[in-house]
This record gives sequence, structure tokens and C-alpha cells, in this order.
Amino acid sequence: MNKLEQSFEAEMREIYRRAATECDYRPTYFLQLIDERGGLGAAKALLAKPHPSEGFGKLFAMGRHDLVMEQLVIKP
Repeated sequence: MNKLEQSFEAEMREIYRRAATECDYRPTYFLQLIDERGGLGAAKALLAKPHPSEGFGKLFAMGRHDLVMEQLVIKP
């Protein structure tokens, strides 16, 4: 895993942590994907689905757009 992938995975884990502490929301499937496939693999798997994830909808409804994985993907 290169440095960019390591940084992305760390940020993926951080949004999980923040969702848990700041929103009392624990997207366990999201964390499981990261554990199994790494951050990049998890993002690819989620983005390959035809519809947004349940977690995206929940965080979006809470007004926490800053904690959705898609924000990390579009980050320069």
C-alpha cells in the first residue's frame, strides 16, 4: 500500500470514528469493508453499488455531509 492509500484509509477510519462519537452512529458494515478490503477497496465496493449506501443516507439526513465517504473520494 502506498502513502496515498494509507492516508486515505486513515481518513476512512477517522470518519467512522467521528460518526460514532459525534453522531452516535456506528456504520459497522463500512468498518468491516475497510478491515477486509482496505480503504481504497472499501470505497470502490461502495461506489460500485447502483444506489447510495444506507450510511450515506443517514449521515446526509443528519446534515453531516462531512462524514460521508464520498467527500473523501472527491477531495484533491
